[in-house]
Amino acid sequence: MKGISVVGFALVAALAVSSACAEECTKEHPKVGSKATLTTIQYDVSGVLEIIDDCTFKVNLTYTAQGPDVFWYGADTKENLASGFILEKEDGEPFMMPRSHGPYKDEEQIVKLPEKVTWDDVNAISVWCRAFAVDFGNAVFPEVEDTIIPEAEDVAEGADK
Repeated sequence: MKGISVVGFALVAALAVSSACAEECTKEHPKVGSKATLTTIQYDVSGVLEIIDDCTFKVNLTYTAQGPDVFWYGADTKENLASGFILEKEDGEPFMMPRSHGPYKDEEQIVKLPEKVTWDDVNAISVWCRAFAVDFGNAVFPEVEDTIIPEAEDVAEGADK
């Protein structure tokens, strides 16, 4: 009986942690809804990425799966992808795209930012071969301008002109 209650407790605890993680990912960042198209460099990489919340994007990926050590990679700029970081699957595991999968043909993927990384830290996403430090295709999200709300006096002055 003790084993069952420990297992039950572990399951409840795991569900609570999973639920808490899901709640942390809001839709408040200005980049939510932004889209970027993968530029094909090698192996027919293509797709359109869309930021769906503060820590996730989705993509319908096409890729021939020819690389030996390929991951979704993120960085602040396209030029810094070599020093970037691996993005994650929904379960928090590194998002690897193994050859054994075979070709990806418009396959929907949900990709997460690592913990403590925000869209403020990421503008460039790549299908990246870590073994050879090669970019097979990347997408750069457009900069999001801060909205400046004019002071009430400025608006009134503009109306007089």
